[in-house]
Amino acid sequence: MSFSPEIDLLREYIGKRRLLEKSLRSTLSEKRQSLVLKELELRYAQLLNLRHDEIKSNVSLRLQTLQKRLENILELLALWQQYVELIYMPDWELGFFKAAM
Repeated sequence: MSFSPEIDLLREYIGKRRLLEKSLRSTLSEKRQSLVLKELELRYAQLLNLRHDEIKSNVSLRLQTLQKRLENILELLALWQQYVELIYMPDWELGFFKAAM
């Protein structure tokens, strides 16, 4: 499954937030730490909004995004189906499956 730019932004935000939390723990008061972290959150919210605005304004990008999300949903459904088949597989068939691996 592929990831969207929105997920990349969220991952980047989470990584930077963790780094800031570690580095600010000993240097700043809790009130100042929360202000810095809130500023980081607002900046990434702005980036996410810019991304959504870009998708809304560009028809081909909107179609690409919808197609990618649909492909991801279908891939997730296929993986879920495989999981369910494996979980409810009869014991005798599971023996063949283990032997093949």
